[in-house]
Amino acid sequence: MQLLIDGELCKRTPETTRVLNLTKQSQTFVFKNVSGPVVPSILRGFSAPVKIVTQPSDEELFFRMAHDSDSFNRYEAAERLMLKTLHGLIKDYKDEIPFKLRQDFLDAFAANLASATDGDQAFAARMLSLPIYDIVVQGLKTVDPDAVREAMEFVNETLAETFKDEFARIYKETAAPDGEVYSVAPGQVGRRDLHNASLAFLSGLETPEVLEAAKHQYHQ
Repeated sequence: MQLLIDGELCKRTPETTRVLNLTKQSQTFVFKNVSGPVVPSILRGFSAPVKIVTQPSDEELFFRMAHDSDSFNRYEAAERLMLKTLHGLIKDYKDEIPFKLRQDFLDAFAANLASATDGDQAFAARMLSLPIYDIVVQGLKTVDPDAVREAMEFVNETLAETFKDEFARIYKETAAPDGEVYSVAPGQVGRRDLHNASLAFLSGLETPEVLEAAKHQYHQ
Protein backbone atom coordinates (compact mmCIF):
# COMPACT_ATOMS: atom_id res chain seq x y z
CA MET A 1 0.00 0.00 0.00
CA GLN A 2 1.26 3.49 -0.79
CA LEU A 3 -0.08 6.88 0.24
CA LEU A 4 -0.27 9.73 -2.25
CA ILE A 5 -0.03 12.99 -0.35
CA ASP A 6 -0.88 16.58 -1.32
CA GLY A 7 -0.43 16.05 -5.03
CA GLU A 8 3.15 14.88 -4.58
CA LEU A 9 4.26 11.47 -5.81
CA CYS A 10 5.63 9.40 -2.94
CA LYS A 11 8.72 7.45 -3.95
CA ARG A 12 8.28 3.73 -3.50
CA THR A 13 10.65 3.15 -0.61
CA PRO A 14 10.39 1.16 2.63
CA GLU A 15 9.38 4.43 4.32
CA THR A 16 6.36 5.09 2.07
CA THR A 17 5.17 1.58 1.13
CA ARG A 18 3.64 -0.88 3.57
CA VAL A 19 2.61 -4.54 3.29
CA LEU A 20 -0.58 -5.14 5.28
CA ASN A 21 -1.11 -8.76 6.35
CA LEU A 22 -4.81 -9.59 6.63
CA THR A 23 -5.09 -12.40 9.17
CA LYS A 24 -8.54 -11.77 10.70
CA GLN A 25 -12.06 -11.26 9.42
CA SER A 26 -11.97 -7.63 10.55
CA GLN A 27 -8.86 -5.50 11.05
CA THR A 28 -8.00 -1.82 11.37
CA PHE A 29 -4.72 -0.24 10.28
CA VAL A 30 -3.77 3.21 11.52
CA PHE A 31 -1.09 5.38 9.91
CA LYS A 32 0.24 8.08 12.23
CA ASN A 33 1.96 11.39 11.47
CA VAL A 34 0.77 11.46 7.85
CA SER A 35 -0.22 14.86 6.51
CA GLY A 36 -3.36 15.03 4.38
CA PRO A 37 -5.28 14.84 2.25
CA VAL A 38 -4.30 11.22 1.56
CA VAL A 39 -5.29 8.93 -1.32
CA PRO A 40 -4.49 5.24 -0.72
CA SER A 41 -2.92 3.23 -3.52
CA ILE A 42 -3.82 -0.38 -2.70
CA LEU A 43 -2.77 -3.69 -4.33
CA ARG A 44 0.13 -2.07 -6.09
CA GLY A 45 1.36 -4.15 -8.99
CA PHE A 46 -1.74 -6.34 -8.57
CA SER A 47 0.07 -7.84 -5.59
CA ALA A 48 -2.75 -10.20 -4.52
CA PRO A 49 -5.41 -12.12 -6.49
CA VAL A 50 -8.36 -10.53 -4.69
CA LYS A 51 -11.18 -8.17 -5.55
CA ILE A 52 -11.47 -5.10 -3.33
CA VAL A 53 -14.86 -3.44 -3.02
CA THR A 54 -14.33 0.28 -2.46
CA GLN A 55 -16.22 3.47 -3.15
CA PRO A 56 -13.49 6.02 -3.87
CA SER A 57 -14.62 9.54 -4.61
CA ASP A 58 -14.30 10.94 -8.11
CA GLU A 59 -11.58 13.25 -6.82
CA GLU A 60 -9.53 10.29 -5.57
CA LEU A 61 -9.92 8.51 -8.91
CA PHE A 62 -8.95 11.62 -10.86
CA PHE A 63 -5.88 12.01 -8.67
CA ARG A 64 -4.83 8.36 -9.08
CA MET A 65 -5.47 8.46 -12.83
CA ALA A 66 -3.13 11.42 -13.20
CA HIS A 67 -0.50 10.75 -10.52
CA ASP A 68 -0.37 7.18 -9.21
CA SER A 69 3.14 5.82 -9.75
CA ASP A 70 1.83 2.24 -9.87
CA SER A 71 0.77 1.25 -13.40
CA PHE A 72 -1.92 -1.22 -12.31
CA ASN A 73 -3.67 1.23 -9.98
CA ARG A 74 -3.33 4.11 -12.41
CA TYR A 75 -4.97 2.08 -15.18
CA GLU A 76 -7.67 0.77 -12.85
CA ALA A 77 -8.56 4.32 -11.79
CA ALA A 78 -8.67 5.50 -15.41
CA GLU A 79 -10.94 2.64 -16.48
CA ARG A 80 -13.31 3.18 -13.55
CA LEU A 81 -13.53 6.88 -14.37
CA MET A 82 -14.12 6.28 -18.06
CA LEU A 83 -16.85 3.73 -17.33
CA LYS A 84 -18.47 6.03 -14.78
CA THR A 85 -18.32 8.90 -17.28
CA LEU A 86 -19.80 6.81 -20.09
CA HIS A 87 -22.56 5.41 -17.89
CA GLY A 88 -23.44 8.96 -16.82
CA LEU A 89 -23.64 10.08 -20.45
CA ILE A 90 -25.79 7.06 -21.36
CA LYS A 91 -28.24 8.11 -18.62
CA ASP A 92 -28.13 11.70 -19.89
CA TYR A 93 -28.97 10.44 -23.38
CA LYS A 94 -32.06 8.66 -22.08
CA ASP A 95 -33.08 11.74 -20.07
CA GLU A 96 -32.39 14.01 -23.08
CA ILE A 97 -29.76 16.00 -21.17
CA PRO A 98 -27.00 17.60 -23.30
CA PHE A 99 -23.66 15.79 -23.11
CA LYS A 100 -20.75 17.38 -21.23
CA LEU A 101 -17.41 16.14 -19.88
CA ARG A 102 -16.18 17.24 -16.46
CA GLN A 103 -13.14 19.51 -16.46
CA ASP A 104 -11.33 17.37 -13.87
CA PHE A 105 -11.72 14.37 -16.20
CA LEU A 106 -10.14 16.40 -19.01
CA ASP A 107 -7.35 17.56 -16.68
CA ALA A 108 -6.50 13.98 -15.66
CA PHE A 109 -6.56 12.86 -19.30
CA ALA A 110 -4.27 15.78 -20.19
CA ALA A 111 -1.75 14.63 -17.56
CA ASN A 112 -1.62 11.19 -19.19
CA LEU A 113 -1.22 12.74 -22.63
CA ALA A 114 1.69 14.87 -21.47
CA SER A 115 3.70 11.81 -20.41
CA ALA A 116 2.45 9.40 -23.10
CA THR A 117 5.72 9.17 -25.01
CA ASP A 118 7.78 8.65 -21.83
CA GLY A 119 8.39 5.10 -20.67
CA ASP A 120 6.06 2.23 -21.61
CA GLN A 121 4.21 3.42 -24.70
CA ALA A 122 2.02 0.31 -24.91
CA PHE A 123 0.74 1.14 -21.44
CA ALA A 124 0.21 4.77 -22.45
CA ALA A 125 -1.92 3.63 -25.40
CA ARG A 126 -4.13 1.61 -23.04
CA MET A 127 -4.43 4.53 -20.63
CA LEU A 128 -5.68 6.85 -23.37
CA SER A 129 -8.09 4.44 -25.06
CA LEU A 130 -11.72 4.10 -24.03
CA PRO A 131 -13.01 0.74 -22.73
CA ILE A 132 -14.39 -1.47 -25.49
CA TYR A 133 -18.15 -1.75 -26.04
CA ASP A 134 -18.44 -5.13 -24.28
CA ILE A 135 -16.86 -3.72 -21.11
CA VAL A 136 -19.08 -0.62 -21.19
CA VAL A 137 -22.35 -2.57 -21.36
CA GLN A 138 -21.37 -5.03 -18.58
CA GLY A 139 -22.32 -2.53 -15.89
CA LEU A 140 -25.69 -1.60 -17.38
CA LYS A 141 -28.99 -3.07 -16.20
CA THR A 142 -30.52 -2.52 -19.64
CA VAL A 143 -28.59 -1.87 -22.84
CA ASP A 144 -29.63 0.81 -25.31
CA PRO A 145 -27.19 0.40 -28.23
CA ASP A 146 -27.95 3.88 -29.57
CA ALA A 147 -27.23 5.49 -26.20
CA VAL A 148 -23.98 3.54 -25.80
CA ARG A 149 -22.83 4.46 -29.30
CA GLU A 150 -23.69 8.15 -28.87
CA ALA A 151 -21.90 8.33 -25.52
CA MET A 152 -18.74 6.62 -26.78
CA GLU A 153 -18.62 8.73 -29.93
CA PHE A 154 -19.10 11.92 -27.90
CA VAL A 155 -16.20 11.12 -25.57
CA ASN A 156 -13.92 10.15 -28.46
CA GLU A 157 -14.76 13.25 -30.48
CA THR A 158 -14.55 15.60 -27.50
CA LEU A 159 -11.13 14.27 -26.48
CA ALA A 160 -9.92 14.43 -30.08
CA GLU A 161 -11.08 18.03 -30.51
CA THR A 162 -9.84 19.19 -27.10
CA PHE A 163 -6.40 17.59 -27.44
CA LYS A 164 -5.90 17.52 -31.21
CA ASP A 165 -2.53 19.28 -30.97
CA GLU A 166 -1.28 16.81 -28.35
CA PHE A 167 -2.48 13.81 -30.37
CA ALA A 168 -0.82 15.24 -33.48
CA ARG A 169 2.45 15.64 -31.54
CA ILE A 170 2.29 12.05 -30.28
CA TYR A 171 1.46 10.74 -33.74
CA LYS A 172 4.50 12.53 -35.17
CA GLU A 173 6.85 11.48 -32.36
CA THR A 174 5.86 7.80 -32.63
CA ALA A 175 6.27 7.52 -36.38
CA ALA A 176 8.58 4.72 -37.53
CA PRO A 177 12.16 5.93 -38.04
CA ASP A 178 13.46 5.84 -41.60
CA GLY A 179 14.84 2.42 -42.46
CA GLU A 180 13.36 0.67 -39.43
CA VAL A 181 12.88 -3.06 -39.91
CA TYR A 182 9.52 -4.38 -38.67
CA SER A 183 9.87 -6.22 -35.37
CA VAL A 184 7.71 -7.60 -32.58
CA ALA A 185 10.12 -6.30 -29.93
CA PRO A 186 8.12 -4.81 -27.03
CA GLY A 187 9.43 -1.29 -27.53
CA GLN A 188 8.51 -1.22 -31.20
CA VAL A 189 5.10 -2.81 -30.58
CA GLY A 190 4.38 -0.22 -27.90
CA ARG A 191 5.36 2.63 -30.19
CA ARG A 192 2.99 1.33 -32.89
CA ASP A 193 0.19 0.94 -30.33
CA LEU A 194 0.51 4.55 -29.24
CA HIS A 195 0.94 5.73 -32.83
CA ASN A 196 -2.30 4.03 -33.86
CA ALA A 197 -4.18 5.11 -30.73
CA SER A 198 -3.42 8.77 -31.46
CA LEU A 199 -4.47 8.34 -35.09
CA ALA A 200 -7.71 6.67 -33.99
CA PHE A 201 -8.65 9.76 -31.97
CA LEU A 202 -7.61 12.18 -34.71
CA SER A 203 -9.54 10.21 -37.34
CA GLY A 204 -12.77 11.15 -35.58
CA LEU A 205 -12.19 14.76 -36.65
CA GLU A 206 -12.14 13.73 -40.33
CA THR A 207 -9.97 16.67 -41.35
CA PRO A 208 -8.22 16.48 -44.75
CA GLU A 209 -4.80 16.32 -43.06
CA VAL A 210 -5.77 13.41 -40.81
CA LEU A 211 -7.48 11.49 -43.60
CA GLU A 212 -4.40 11.91 -45.76
CA ALA A 213 -2.17 10.70 -42.89
CA ALA A 214 -4.39 7.64 -42.42
CA LYS A 215 -4.33 6.90 -46.14
CA HIS A 216 -0.56 7.27 -46.24
CA GLN A 217 -0.10 4.97 -43.23
CA TYR A 218 -2.39 2.37 -44.80
CA HIS A 219 -0.34 2.25 -48.00
CA GLN A 220 2.92 2.14 -46.05
